[in-house]
Amino acid sequence: MSSEVLSTSKSSKSTAKSRRKASSQSQAETLDARRKLEERLEDMRLKKETIEFDFDFA
Repeated sequence: MSSEVLSTSKSSKSTAKSRRKASSQSQAETLDARRKLEERLEDMRLKKETIEFDFDFA
C-alpha cells in the first residue's frame, strides 16, 4: 500500500514539472512572436519615414 502512495506522488511531481516546462515553452513562443511583431512594426515605421523624405539628390 505504501508503494501506491509513492507512485502517486512521483507522477504528480512529474506532471507539475511537465506543466512548468510547457508553460515556459509557451512563454518563449509568445515572446518570440511578440519580438517578431515589434520588429515588423519597426520596419514598417522606418519604411514610412524614408518614404516621407525625398532622397533623390540627382
